Amino acid sequence: MLDAFDSGNTHPTKQQRAKLLRKIHRLGFSWYTDQSLSNLFAYYRRTKSLGWQPTSTPTVMISAASSTSAMPRRKKLTIKIPSVLKRQELSAMSASTCTVTDDASPISPRLSNYPSIRVAHLSNLEILSKDTPAPSEKVIEIWAKLTQSDPEDVKRWVDINTSNSLGAEDVDEEPTTVSDSERSEPPQSICPVPQISAQDRLLLAIHQSLSSSSGSEPPPLPKTSSQFNNLFAPYEMMMKRLIER
Repeated sequence: MLDAFDSGNTHPTKQQRAKLLRKIHRLGFSWYTDQSLSNLFAYYRRTKSLGWQPTSTPTVMISAASSTSAMPRRKKLTIKIPSVLKRQELSAMSASTCTVTDDASPISPRLSNYPSIRVAHLSNLEILSKDTPAPSEKVIEIWAKLTQSDPEDVKRWVDINTSNSLGAEDVDEEPTTVSDSERSEPPQSICPVPQISAQDRLLLAIHQSLSSSSGSEPPPLPKTSSQFNNLFAPYEMMMKRLIER
């Protein structure tokens, strides 16, 4: 090709390039293309215009680059995934940890002993369990649906929380004698009055409404899952809006 350029053929036509390509392909360079040949002659012309002597060394470089562009490119993408511990392994490694991070949502911690109960819903369950210390299976299902938890976890939490509360109330205290002067003075509050948020008040009102309606004239029990969903759909929607806030 350099001989053809030195002979004066600095701008070969398409037919001349095709003839040169056939010679190149017979030498075993089947990947060499017409564009590669055009680039080579352009390099020779540019080198000649700068006063340099063209050499055959860039031919290999351009040919290698052209072969790379002509051949199909296959890229292998390797993604390193950090090791993720399962929830059972994490609990076994740290049994004293009170919460574990939820796999689906890292910003929503859950109780380690009750994986389906979120820490954010714990205050709601405490208020409900204080109002109804011995809830029925139906009430527990309602609580589980409102807090998006597993009924079995809610039942175990209520049983343990109720037993702890009853154990604390069974502690006998020595009777104290109060004089008339002390009886006339109003007792001073040591602990501030707990403030119940609007979300907790609404959840308690929903529960009281369900309890009062079921106490006077109990509605017919749902016989299918669709009837059950229709019965508690309004309360579920209200709870979802509160949780999303």
